[in-house]
Amino acid sequence: MTAVVLASIVLTIPFLVAFIGIPLWMTFTRPDAGADHSGAQRYLRARSTRTQPVAGAAARAALDPAAA
Repeated sequence: MTAVVLASIVLTIPFLVAFIGIPLWMTFTRPDAGADHSGAQRYLRARSTRTQPVAGAAARAALDPAAA
């Protein structure tokens, strides 16, 4: 092998270690505790309680058109 090939291999190793090691280090030192979906859950709960009677009335009207 020529000197250029050996130099490129020697220089590749630290870059690969950095590309693999830094994300792994960041992942293991700062693990996610999980996403906080409480705001979304509150929104969906409020939206479903607000639209529930309308959906129920529409379903009853679709099943029994004479009662509407």
